[in-house]
Amino acid sequence: PVAEAKFTIEGMVVDNNQTGLADWTMNLTQDGAVINSVITAADGKFAFADLAAGEYTVSETLMEGWSAVSPAEGMSVVTITNASVTDLVFANQLV
Repeated sequence: PVAEAKFTIEGMVVDNNQTGLADWTMNLTQDGAVINSVITAADGKFAFADLAAGEYTVSETLMEGWSAVSPAEGMSVVTITNASVTDLVFANQLV
């Protein structure tokens, strides 16, 4: 049997100065259910590993006093076909 390929979704959470934001909760959803959650590192980076090909939604849990700038709803739909996605950026600003 051939092992199924596994992929990664990576990105970072930043403020308007492109400074990484630590300790933000990022959720990975598939078919309407959260299948994984991670906390951003000190530099704002996050990663979801060992994923099969398919469609996922990556969303952030906004910290109190912040609003999402990009993507506008604080969520991004990611489709993995045959490569990892490593360039997601979630930008936020203090209200």
